[in-house]
Amino acid sequence: MGITDYYIHGLHVEPSQPLTVADQTLLNFLGPIVAIVPFAILLYYVKEKIPRVAILANILVLIFFAVLESSYELLEFALKREIGILGSPEFNIGVPIIIILNMAYVKIWRAA
Repeated sequence: MGITDYYIHGLHVEPSQPLTVADQTLLNFLGPIVAIVPFAILLYYVKEKIPRVAILANILVLIFFAVLESSYELLEFALKREIGILGSPEFNIGVPIIIILNMAYVKIWRAA
């Protein structure tokens, strides 16, 4: 923590042998996809408009990250070089913001 002498120690675990590109791609894709499951269950039960839009926006952002994370690994492997745009904050934060604002505009303001 910045203003105290309290430290949070972390543990970083790595496999004993490097993952193959296929395994890494699958893991990078499944992380966000598995996170969609509770949102999908919640979406099924929530009937109010604004919370449904928020949940759906979260689902779309997670789909974006699933595609981004898996394509990042595949593109770097195919092109044999690092792809900088996929890891940039402007892209990683900008696209989700666009998704959220678009969902809010289309589903709430334009529909009203």
